Amino acid sequence: MRSMSTTEVAAERTHWNAVARSFQHDLRVDLDRLHPLDAAFLDCVGDVRGKRVLDLGCGSGYHAVLLALRGAEVYAIDVADEWVRLTQARAYQNGVGERVHALVMSAYALAFPPKSFDVACGVAILHHLEPRTLGRELRRVLRPEGRAVFLENSANNPLLMLARRLCGHFGIPKWSTDGEYPLRRAQIAALAAAFGGTCTVGYPFFEFFRLLDQKLWQYRSRTATRLCEGLDAWLGRVAPALRPYSYKQVVVLHM
Repeated sequence: MRSMSTTEVAAERTHWNAVARSFQHDLRVDLDRLHPLDAAFLDCVGDVRGKRVLDLGCGSGYHAVLLALRGAEVYAIDVADEWVRLTQARAYQNGVGERVHALVMSAYALAFPPKSFDVACGVAILHHLEPRTLGRELRRVLRPEGRAVFLENSANNPLLMLARRLCGHFGIPKWSTDGEYPLRRAQIAALAAAFGGTCTVGYPFFEFFRLLDQKLWQYRSRTATRLCEGLDAWLGRVAPALRPYSYKQVVVLHM
């Protein structure tokens, strides 16, 4: 994936500002009620008490606030100023406003000195970015022994990629921009090469049916949601070989 032009960045900002303005979810964050994927993500991030954490593509600020509640000083960046505003509001509502610094900023040009952070992280952001430019910036701002952890979507499952073509048709919502596509293995390899350290990819939780629930029923049926989540959990447990075909993966880079 190439770097985006100024026009493309502006289009991304416009799109995500519109999404942010329509955001209607509860801003409260509860550490005791985490989805298994978020719990797995935080486990990979590790102990962040007293550490400086960079949150790339912070969106609504949910994960930035989670990290701050766990004791981190978080610098949360996004190209969409509406997301940045919402992140700061969410941080103050959850009592961590002084530990979350939300900033409008591009991941391609991080306005921080070298070796500024112990950890960099992000959720559903890598597939939006050109991996080589990002890899070099991450290496520059991370301290020795630092790491970067990303919870990402995945293009590994051909059935899900086929079903993806239906989004935007037949009443199935499309939430992605036109140039967006789930993260491919080649992008991970390019990111790891530019970063220059080690890279591991894990699949801590099988997610397939939950995505169908999200798209087809949009979580409107509690019964359907419980059934889909139960099927995912059961398949991930009894058939671990299927996990690499989950829609979600965790990418970890080490200095």
